[in-house]
Amino acid sequence: MLNKMKIALAGSIAAAAMISSGAQAATETVGADAEIIPAVTLGTPADIDFGTIAADATGGTAVVAASSGATTSCATLTCVGTSSPGSIVVTSESGQTVDVSFATAGAVTLTSGTDTMSMTPSLSTTSFTSTGSDTVYVGGTLTVGASQAAGTYSGTFDVNVDYN
Repeated sequence: MLNKMKIALAGSIAAAAMISSGAQAATETVGADAEIIPAVTLGTPADIDFGTIAADATGGTAVVAASSGATTSCATLTCVGTSSPGSIVVTSESGQTVDVSFATAGAVTLTSGTDTMSMTPSLSTTSFTSTGSDTVYVGGTLTVGASQAAGTYSGTFDVNVDYN
């Protein structure tokens, strides 16, 4: 009987010590969730086409607007032929915000042999809510020098497209 009392007393002391020290263990389960959406993909881009421009002694600018069905406007230049904006088809998760930007800001150099011209690109949008498949248009302002050398000029630049 004495042994039972010693054990009971020891158990009571241990329980009292736990209560008085405030040491109580608690456990809670936390969940983790993730939604995976497909990466943004780009279709083959269409190039900006400024059409045919007749250079003169004063030079000037030719502008192709960054919109569907855009035409070229020419200041002090003669522009003939058909022009069109560039475009990129963007495929992304519908309802997501997509950002569009140029990899490098500023002018792009177009070359024909050793001759050059400067073109400043523009975008139809810098951000949009995806419908699943969207078209981003790319236009630009081409600066044609006075008595610009004849030739076929070309250049490239990068467009970044990603989720916001």
